[in-house]
Amino acid sequence: MVAVPSLLEASCEVIVHNITKYTTLEGLPEDLLVYLFQRVLQEGKLSPRVLKLFKAAEYPSLHEQIRALGLRDPPPVVRDTAGRWLGDKPSLY
Repeated sequence: MVAVPSLLEASCEVIVHNITKYTTLEGLPEDLLVYLFQRVLQEGKLSPRVLKLFKAAEYPSLHEQIRALGLRDPPPVVRDTAGRWLGDKPSLY
């Protein structure tokens, strides 16, 4: 017999599925954010933007997990470089 997921489990799955649509995770408790972070990693949905959402939370255990994984922000993309490989049109990227 298949167990019916609890409302909390179902809600967490919806959040993980739509994580890229959120602008903040403010107001969520620490244990829930840690669980969501682990689920995001399992689902392969971690991107630089999603990582910023989790880094914005001021919870030590979450920051410890991020540090333990060695996750860092990617370097900024410089779009106005005029490299020789672009020829005369440096705005074409």
